[in-house]
Amino acid sequence: MQTDAYRQACDKKLEVKIEGDIEAAKSMKSTPELFADVDGTCLQLNFITWPTAEIVTVVGVTGFCMGGALTLASAALVPEVDAAAPFYGIPGKALCDLKNIKCPVQCHFGNLDTLEGFSAPKDQDLLEQTLKETGVVFEFYRYEANHAFTNTTGPNYNKECCDLALKRYKNDNSYRLHSNGHIRDVRQSKFHSDIHYVKAACVPEERQSADPCEVWIVVLFDGNIHSAECTCVAGDGTCKHVAALLFGMQRFCQDLSDRSVISVTDKAAKWVNPVRTSAQQ
Repeated sequence: MQTDAYRQACDKKLEVKIEGDIEAAKSMKSTPELFADVDGTCLQLNFITWPTAEIVTVVGVTGFCMGGALTLASAALVPEVDAAAPFYGIPGKALCDLKNIKCPVQCHFGNLDTLEGFSAPKDQDLLEQTLKETGVVFEFYRYEANHAFTNTTGPNYNKECCDLALKRYKNDNSYRLHSNGHIRDVRQSKFHSDIHYVKAACVPEERQSADPCEVWIVVLFDGNIHSAECTCVAGDGTCKHVAALLFGMQRFCQDLSDRSVISVTDKAAKWVNPVRTSAQQ
C-alpha cells in the first residue's frame, strides 16, 4: 500500500500537542481543538482516491500509553473513526464518555500494570465492562506484562508479549475482509417478528477469482446471534467470513441509528469491490 496517496495521508501529522505525565492524562479535559486534527484527517482520508479508483471509507486510530487513552477518546468523540486499537491507556471521565463509542475496538493491556486510575487491572475491568454495555464489537487482550510492554527502549519491554500484541493488531483478518469490501450481495429476510436471516457472499482474500464463500447468520430481535454458518472449510460459524459479515452489519446499523452520518446517497456505497492489496496488508 505504499502509494503516493497513502504517503500523502501519512504525511498529514496530527498536531495535538499535549505535555505532562500520567496524572495529567487522567484529568485531561476535552476541548473543540483537541481532536480537530483527528477529525480532519479522517475526512481527508475519506476523500483520497486510490489508483484503483476506490475511496478510503474506513479509518482506524491506535496509540500507546497516553496515545492509547487518546485513541479511546477519539473513538468516543470523533464519529468518523471506524476502528480503535488502544494500548495500555484509558481516558478519564473529564475527557469523554466511553459509552459513546460505536466503532469496533481492540484493546491491549498488561496484567502487571500498576498505574491505578489509568491502566491497572481494575481500570481494565471497568473498560471491558463499559464496552460490553455499549454493545460494540470488541476484543480485549491482557498479557503477563507491565505497562508499556511494547516500548523497546523502556524497562518494561516484553518481547514475547509485544510480538503477540502487534501480531494480533496487524492481523485481524475478519475486520480487514469487511473494511476492504470482501462482503458482497448482502440480503436480509424476516422469518417472524423476532427472527432475521442475513445472507452474504465473502470474496476470498488471495484468490479473488475463486467462488466466494456463502455466509448466513440468524439474528434475534434483541440483537443476539442465534446461529451462523459458512461454506468455507471451517464451516462452523466461527470463521473470519462470518465475523466480517458481523462487522458489516454493525456498521450498517450504526449508520442507520446515527442521524449525524451522511446519507448513503451522498458518498460511495458501503459494499464495494474488494481491494486487491487486502492479502498484503
